[in-house]
Amino acid sequence: MSSEAKTPAADPPRYARWKRWLVFPIARLYTHWVLGRASGGIGIGPGPIRSERFRAASRGGMLVVANHASGLDPILAQYGFSRPIHFMATHDRFEIPWLARLMRFFHAFPVHRGKGDRAALRRAIRLLQLGEVVGIFPEGGLSEDGTLQPLERGVTMLIRQTGVPVVVCGIAGARAYMGWGEMAVKPARGEITIRYAGPFDFRDVPDGEIIAKLTTSLHELTGEAGKLPA
Repeated sequence: MSSEAKTPAADPPRYARWKRWLVFPIARLYTHWVLGRASGGIGIGPGPIRSERFRAASRGGMLVVANHASGLDPILAQYGFSRPIHFMATHDRFEIPWLARLMRFFHAFPVHRGKGDRAALRRAIRLLQLGEVVGIFPEGGLSEDGTLQPLERGVTMLIRQTGVPVVVCGIAGARAYMGWGEMAVKPARGEITIRYAGPFDFRDVPDGEIIAKLTTSLHELTGEAGKLPA
Protein backbone atom coordinates (compact mmCIF):
# COMPACT_ATOMS: atom_id res chain seq x y z
CA MET A 1 0.00 0.00 0.00
CA SER A 2 1.34 3.45 -0.88
CA SER A 3 2.12 6.02 1.76
CA GLU A 4 -0.54 8.26 0.23
CA ALA A 5 -3.22 5.61 0.66
CA LYS A 6 -2.27 4.95 4.27
CA THR A 7 -3.01 8.49 5.39
CA PRO A 8 -6.50 10.01 5.10
CA ALA A 9 -6.78 13.40 3.42
CA ALA A 10 -7.97 15.07 6.62
CA ASP A 11 -9.27 14.18 10.07
CA PRO A 12 -13.05 13.90 10.60
CA PRO A 13 -14.32 17.25 11.98
CA ARG A 14 -14.94 16.09 15.57
CA TYR A 15 -11.56 14.31 15.77
CA ALA A 16 -9.83 17.33 14.23
CA ARG A 17 -11.31 19.64 16.88
CA TRP A 18 -10.16 17.30 19.67
CA LYS A 19 -6.62 17.27 18.33
CA ARG A 20 -6.56 21.02 17.77
CA TRP A 21 -7.81 22.03 21.22
CA LEU A 22 -6.25 19.29 23.36
CA VAL A 23 -3.47 17.32 21.69
CA PHE A 24 -1.64 20.20 20.01
CA PRO A 25 -1.53 22.41 23.13
CA ILE A 26 -0.15 19.46 25.14
CA ALA A 27 2.47 18.90 22.44
CA ARG A 28 3.38 22.59 22.63
CA LEU A 29 3.85 22.35 26.39
CA TYR A 30 5.95 19.21 25.97
CA THR A 31 8.17 20.94 23.39
CA HIS A 32 8.59 23.87 25.80
CA TRP A 33 9.55 21.46 28.61
CA VAL A 34 12.04 19.42 26.55
CA LEU A 35 13.87 22.44 25.16
CA GLY A 36 13.76 24.16 28.54
CA ARG A 37 15.52 21.17 30.09
CA ALA A 38 18.01 21.00 27.23
CA SER A 39 18.93 24.65 27.79
CA GLY A 40 19.80 24.00 31.44
CA GLY A 41 16.49 24.91 33.03
CA ILE A 42 13.88 22.79 34.79
CA GLY A 43 11.41 22.83 31.91
CA ILE A 44 9.17 25.58 33.24
CA GLY A 45 9.48 29.32 32.97
CA PRO A 46 10.52 31.22 29.84
CA GLY A 47 12.81 28.58 28.31
CA PRO A 48 14.72 29.17 25.06
CA ILE A 49 11.71 29.55 22.71
CA ARG A 50 10.76 33.07 21.63
CA SER A 51 7.79 32.68 19.32
CA GLU A 52 5.36 35.05 17.72
CA ARG A 53 1.72 33.99 17.64
CA PHE A 54 0.13 33.78 14.21
CA ARG A 55 -3.68 33.86 14.20
CA ALA A 56 -4.61 32.28 10.90
CA ALA A 57 -8.07 32.57 9.38
CA SER A 58 -10.19 29.81 10.91
CA ARG A 59 -11.15 28.38 7.51
CA GLY A 60 -9.64 28.04 4.07
CA GLY A 61 -6.53 26.52 2.60
CA MET A 62 -3.19 28.10 3.47
CA LEU A 63 0.42 27.30 2.62
CA VAL A 64 3.15 27.72 5.26
CA VAL A 65 6.68 28.08 3.86
CA ALA A 66 9.56 27.66 6.34
CA ASN A 67 13.34 27.43 6.34
CA HIS A 68 14.87 24.10 7.34
CA ALA A 69 18.04 24.06 9.47
CA SER A 70 16.97 21.57 12.17
CA GLY A 71 14.90 18.44 12.59
CA LEU A 72 12.87 20.43 15.13
CA ASP A 73 11.55 22.80 12.46
CA PRO A 74 8.12 21.19 11.82
CA ILE A 75 7.38 21.24 15.56
CA LEU A 76 8.62 24.82 15.93
CA ALA A 77 6.74 26.15 12.89
CA GLN A 78 3.58 24.73 14.44
CA TYR A 79 4.45 26.15 17.88
CA GLY A 80 3.07 29.64 17.32
CA PHE A 81 0.56 28.86 14.58
CA SER A 82 -3.13 28.72 15.46
CA ARG A 83 -4.15 25.87 13.12
CA PRO A 84 -2.74 22.36 12.63
CA ILE A 85 -0.23 22.18 9.77
CA HIS A 86 0.10 19.17 7.45
CA PHE A 87 3.86 19.10 6.82
CA MET A 88 5.61 17.38 3.96
CA ALA A 89 8.42 15.31 5.51
CA THR A 90 11.17 13.34 3.87
CA HIS A 91 10.13 9.72 3.25
CA ASP A 92 13.04 8.14 5.14
CA ARG A 93 11.56 9.34 8.44
CA PHE A 94 8.52 7.20 7.67
CA GLU A 95 10.66 4.07 7.45
CA ILE A 96 10.95 4.10 11.27
CA PRO A 97 7.60 2.56 12.38
CA TRP A 98 7.09 4.42 15.66
CA LEU A 99 8.19 7.72 14.16
CA ALA A 100 5.95 7.21 11.13
CA ARG A 101 2.91 6.67 13.37
CA LEU A 102 3.74 9.76 15.41
CA MET A 103 4.29 11.94 12.35
CA ARG A 104 1.04 10.82 10.74
CA PHE A 105 -0.81 11.52 13.96
CA PHE A 106 0.49 15.09 13.79
CA HIS A 107 -0.57 15.40 10.13
CA ALA A 108 2.80 14.92 8.38
CA PHE A 109 2.95 13.02 5.10
CA PRO A 110 5.94 11.67 3.15
CA VAL A 111 7.64 13.12 0.12
CA HIS A 112 10.49 11.62 -1.93
CA ARG A 113 12.77 14.58 -2.35
CA GLY A 114 14.63 15.17 -5.57
CA LYS A 115 12.39 12.76 -7.52
CA GLY A 116 9.44 14.98 -8.45
CA ASP A 117 7.08 13.13 -6.12
CA ARG A 118 3.74 13.60 -7.88
CA ALA A 119 1.79 11.65 -5.24
CA ALA A 120 2.97 14.01 -2.49
CA LEU A 121 2.21 17.02 -4.68
CA ARG A 122 -1.31 15.73 -5.42
CA ARG A 123 -1.87 15.15 -1.71
CA ALA A 124 -0.73 18.67 -0.83
CA ILE A 125 -3.01 20.16 -3.48
CA ARG A 126 -5.95 18.07 -2.28
CA LEU A 127 -5.41 19.15 1.35
CA LEU A 128 -5.27 22.80 0.33
CA GLN A 129 -8.44 22.40 -1.73
CA LEU A 130 -10.13 20.87 1.33
CA GLY A 131 -9.29 24.00 3.31
CA GLU A 132 -6.37 22.58 5.30
CA VAL A 133 -3.01 24.19 6.09
CA VAL A 134 0.00 22.59 4.37
CA GLY A 135 3.61 23.24 5.38
CA ILE A 136 6.65 22.83 3.15
CA PHE A 137 10.40 23.40 3.32
CA PRO A 138 11.15 24.72 -0.18
CA GLU A 139 14.92 24.34 0.16
CA GLY A 140 14.30 20.67 -0.66
CA GLY A 141 15.86 19.27 2.48
CA LEU A 142 17.73 20.05 5.67
CA SER A 143 20.46 22.69 5.28
CA GLU A 144 23.83 21.13 6.11
CA ASP A 145 25.42 24.40 7.24
CA GLY A 146 22.28 26.00 8.67
CA THR A 147 22.06 28.83 6.14
CA LEU A 148 19.14 29.30 3.76
CA GLN A 149 19.60 27.32 0.55
CA PRO A 150 18.15 28.23 -2.89
CA LEU A 151 14.40 27.59 -2.98
CA GLU A 152 13.03 24.96 -5.35
CA ARG A 153 10.31 25.78 -7.87
CA GLY A 154 7.80 23.25 -6.52
CA VAL A 155 6.48 25.89 -4.14
CA THR A 156 5.34 28.04 -7.05
CA MET A 157 3.50 25.06 -8.56
CA LEU A 158 1.48 24.61 -5.36
CA ILE A 159 0.65 28.31 -5.28
CA ARG A 160 -0.24 28.39 -8.97
CA GLN A 161 -2.55 25.37 -8.80
CA THR A 162 -4.38 26.32 -5.60
CA GLY A 163 -4.22 30.11 -5.29
CA VAL A 164 -4.10 29.87 -1.49
CA PRO A 165 -2.54 32.58 0.71
CA VAL A 166 1.04 31.98 1.81
CA VAL A 167 2.53 32.48 5.28
CA VAL A 168 6.32 32.56 5.70
CA CYS A 169 7.86 31.15 8.89
CA GLY A 170 11.45 31.86 9.83
CA ILE A 171 13.13 29.77 12.55
CA ALA A 172 16.55 30.60 14.01
CA GLY A 173 18.61 28.97 16.76
CA ALA A 174 17.12 25.47 16.65
CA ARG A 175 20.20 23.99 15.00
CA ALA A 176 22.10 24.25 18.31
CA TYR A 177 19.61 21.80 19.88
CA MET A 178 19.28 19.40 16.95
CA GLY A 179 21.55 19.81 13.95
CA TRP A 180 22.35 18.05 10.72
CA GLY A 181 22.04 14.24 10.98
CA GLU A 182 20.85 14.31 14.61
CA MET A 183 17.69 12.56 15.81
CA ALA A 184 17.53 13.72 19.44
CA VAL A 185 17.59 17.02 21.30
CA LYS A 186 20.97 17.78 22.87
CA PRO A 187 22.00 20.22 25.64
CA ALA A 188 22.62 23.70 24.27
CA ARG A 189 22.39 27.38 25.05
CA GLY A 190 20.77 30.22 23.17
CA GLU A 191 17.35 31.37 22.08
CA ILE A 192 15.16 29.80 19.42
CA THR A 193 13.17 32.46 17.59
CA ILE A 194 10.06 31.77 15.52
CA ARG A 195 8.64 34.57 13.39
CA TYR A 196 5.88 34.74 10.79
CA ALA A 197 5.05 37.04 7.88
CA GLY A 198 2.02 37.24 5.63
CA PRO A 199 -0.36 36.04 4.48
CA PHE A 200 0.73 36.90 0.94
CA ASP A 201 -1.42 36.69 -2.19
CA PHE A 202 0.77 35.42 -5.03
CA ARG A 203 -1.98 34.47 -7.50
CA ASP A 204 -0.95 36.97 -10.20
CA VAL A 205 2.76 37.13 -9.39
CA PRO A 206 5.38 35.59 -11.74
CA ASP A 207 7.26 32.57 -10.42
CA GLY A 208 10.58 34.37 -10.22
CA GLU A 209 9.10 37.16 -8.12
CA ILE A 210 7.47 34.63 -5.79
CA ILE A 211 10.82 32.92 -5.18
CA ALA A 212 12.52 36.28 -4.64
CA LYS A 213 9.88 37.44 -2.13
CA LEU A 214 9.94 34.17 -0.20
CA THR A 215 13.75 34.19 -0.09
CA THR A 216 13.88 37.80 1.13
CA SER A 217 11.22 37.14 3.78
CA LEU A 218 13.02 34.05 5.09
CA HIS A 219 16.31 35.93 5.30
CA GLU A 220 14.63 38.74 7.23
CA LEU A 221 12.72 36.47 9.60
CA THR A 222 15.77 34.36 10.45
CA GLY A 223 18.16 37.28 10.86
CA GLU A 224 20.10 36.46 7.69
CA ALA A 225 19.10 39.70 5.95
CA GLY A 226 22.68 40.93 6.13
CA LYS A 227 23.74 37.96 4.00
CA LEU A 228 21.56 38.94 1.06
CA PRO A 229 23.50 39.75 -2.12
CA ALA A 230 23.78 43.45 -2.93
